[in-house]
Amino acid sequence: MAKNLLVVFGSGASYDSGYKVNVGGAKINPPIDKKFFGEINDNLLKGKYYALWKFTDLYFSNSHNHRLEDVWTAVDLNHKHIRLGTYKWTKENADYLIGEYFTYGEKYLQMDMISPHSYYPGSGGGEINYPSYNAYKFLGDCGRDFRQLIYDIYSSYHAPDLEDNFKSLHSKINESEFCKLIAFITFNYDCYLENALNPNFKYIKTNDNVEEIDLLLHGETPIIKLHGSLNWEENSILRSIIFHSPPYEKARQVKPTYENDGYWLQPAIIPPTIFKQEINDDARADDILTQTILQQWRAAIRVLIDAEKIMIIGYSFPPADYHSRRIFQIARMRRKMEHKPPFEILYCGGTEDRTDTLLNIFGQDCLIIN
Repeated sequence: MAKNLLVVFGSGASYDSGYKVNVGGAKINPPIDKKFFGEINDNLLKGKYYALWKFTDLYFSNSHNHRLEDVWTAVDLNHKHIRLGTYKWTKENADYLIGEYFTYGEKYLQMDMISPHSYYPGSGGGEINYPSYNAYKFLGDCGRDFRQLIYDIYSSYHAPDLEDNFKSLHSKINESEFCKLIAFITFNYDCYLENALNPNFKYIKTNDNVEEIDLLLHGETPIIKLHGSLNWEENSILRSIIFHSPPYEKARQVKPTYENDGYWLQPAIIPPTIFKQEINDDARADDILTQTILQQWRAAIRVLIDAEKIMIIGYSFPPADYHSRRIFQIARMRRKMEHKPPFEILYCGGTEDRTDTLLNIFGQDCLIIN
C-alpha cells in the first residue's frame, strides 16, 4: 500500500532547481540563506539598497560572511528595541538623514514621516521645505530595502531551458507505486515550485479547515509556505491577504511599493529570523499577516501528523530555529501518542551528515536515508 509522502523544501532546493536569477548582471543559482550576502556585490548593495548597506557596514564591519537570517534578525531586533529603549539608534538615524539620505537614499520619502517640513530653532521660527522623520526611519528603511532586495533577486528568475527539477521530482513521485504525495512544505519565498506545478496546486487560506485532514487535502496538492510568498500581497488598505494564484503568473508577484505611511503594499512574507515576532507576539493576534502565516504552521503540523514518509530537500535545520523544529517534534509526539509507526526520512541536504540532528528531532526509532 502506498504511504503518505510529504516533501519539505529549504533554500537549497531552489538553489539546485535549475532556475537562475540575475544579481548585478550575472546569472546565478538562487542564493541560499548561508551565502546570501556573499553573492551581492558591495557596490550594488550600496547603490540600490543604501539603508541596508549602511546598516551592514556599521553593524557587521562590512563583512559579507553573514546569513540572510542573521542580518534580518539584527534589523528586526534593533528596530524593536528602539521602542524598548535599550539602544535608540539616534546618532545613526541622524547621520543617515542629514549626511547621506538625500545623496544615496530618497527611496521612501513619505515613510516614517512626522512632518513634510522642519522648522528653524529659536524665537524667530521659520519653515524650510525639508521633511522631518521619526526615530524609526533608518531601520525602517533597512526593512523596506530588505523586502525590495528579496523581491528583486528571487522574482526575476529564468525558468530552466531543459530540466526543471521541481517538475521532474513531482512527476517521479506521482509515478511511484510506493508513496502518495499529500503536500509540499516550503520555507522559501520564491514561486519556482508554483511555476513548475501550475496550475495543479492550492494554498492554505485563513478560513480553510486545517484540522480535518480530508478537507485539508481535498482537491489539488497544497503548497504550505511557512514564511509567506512573493505572490501574496499585504497592503495598508485591505484587511486580508491577496493570493495571486493559482493559476500562477510570474507577473503577479508583488513588487514592494511604499508611497506613504497610509498607503503601501509588499509581499506577504516574514523574516526567517530566530524569534519570528510576526507569529510570536501576542499583540499581533488580530493582524492579518500573522493570521495567514500561523495558518500555514497549523496546516504543516496537521499534514506532518499524517505523513509516513518525509522527503527533506535543501533544508539544514539551523540549531537556533526552534520554531521550525517545533512543528516536526509535535508531529512526532502526536504520531507516537496515536500509536503510528515512526517516520521514514529521506534527507537530501548536502554533504554534511545531519543524522544526529534528525534523530533528535524525529526520534531515535525513525528510519533515515541520506
